Amino acid sequence: MKECDPGTLMKLAVLVILASFVYFFCVTFIPIPDTGEDNAKYIVGFLVGTGVGSIITHYFRRDPQKTEEPKE
Repeated sequence: MKECDPGTLMKLAVLVILASFVYFFCVTFIPIPDTGEDNAKYIVGFLVGTGVGSIITHYFRRDPQKTEEPKE
C-alpha cells in the first residue's frame, strides 16, 4: 500500500479548514433564503462534527505512547 506524503495531507487539511471557514462566514453573515436554511444547518453540523473535528483530532491529539512518563 502506498503511503501518503505528510505535506500533501497537510495541504488537504488546510484546504478543508479554509473552505469550512469560508462556508461558516457565508452562512453567518450572508442572508440565506428560507428554502435553504435547513440545508445550511445540516452542512454546518457536518463540517463541525466530522470535517473540522477530524482534522483537529488528527493533528492535535495526544499519543499516549509518546506522552507516557517513564516507569522506574
